[in-house]
Amino acid sequence: MTTQFDRTINIFAKSLHVSDLLKKEKIENFVVFFINNLSSYDNLMRATVFLSAIAGFFEQSNLPLRIQVMQIPLSDNKSKVDFIAIRLFASEYNRAVQKLEDAYNQNKRNAKRKK
Repeated sequence: MTTQFDRTINIFAKSLHVSDLLKKEKIENFVVFFINNLSSYDNLMRATVFLSAIAGFFEQSNLPLRIQVMQIPLSDNKSKVDFIAIRLFASEYNRAVQKLEDAYNQNKRNAKRKK
C-alpha cells in the first residue's frame, strides 16, 4: 500500500528527475530510501537537489534526516559516489505516515463540508 508520505516523496522524486533512481526498502528496524546510479554528474546533482527538498519536508514532519553516502574508491586517492541512503527508524516512519494520513483525511473532510 502506498501511503501519502510515500506519495509525497515520489512527487519530489518525479519533479526533480530522480524517481528512476529512488528505491524504498524496509531493513530490520529501518525504512531506507536509496538513491542509486549516481555515477554520472547529472544524477548526482539531481540527487543533491532532491536531498535539499527532502530536508525541508523532513523538518516540517519533525523527522531526523540521516543520510549515508557510499563511495567507491578510485585510483589516486579519489572516489565517486555510488549511492545515498536516507534512513528512518520504522517507528519514525510510521508516525510520519500516520500524521500525513490524518492531515490528508482532515483536508478531505473539510472540503466535503464546504460543498
